[in-house]
Amino acid sequence: MKCRRSSGSRGAKLRGPHAEAPSQAAEPKAGTAAAAAIPSASSRPGSNLQLDARTEGPVHHTGTLTIGLTGSVIGNVYATTIVLEGEVIGDLHASQALRVGASGRVTGDMYTPRVAIARGAQLRGNISMPMPQTPTSDLNERAVDALLSGSQRA
Repeated sequence: MKCRRSSGSRGAKLRGPHAEAPSQAAEPKAGTAAAAAIPSASSRPGSNLQLDARTEGPVHHTGTLTIGLTGSVIGNVYATTIVLEGEVIGDLHASQALRVGASGRVTGDMYTPRVAIARGAQLRGNISMPMPQTPTSDLNERAVDALLSGSQRA
């Protein structure tokens, strides 16, 4: 059985009742039902992945992961950027940013350097934001001190 769709549609094709399961070597395309069906789906760095189905187990992604309104994850989520509109029962680990929409529900801890939470979101857990790392400086400490103090000696 196949889904009827237009050529411009981004939806996934449905498999028939006797279709084979996807092989472990094949990676699902971002934003497809196959990607939502595989809990540890990971794809190319910097790509976008949207989950709109129930997923159990950890989810690892190297780009932007969006958990849609109808999406739910039971397990830990790891991604560069996480956008949450659905529900997560588990910890969220975003290496760059985490955005929780008004319909988002989190039961677990969140680890990210940047976070945005919309009014109406439901959170049960802690938010941990790592301290910003100071970049190593190639500046001459004496010259900087002299400049800041206003003296002319360096």
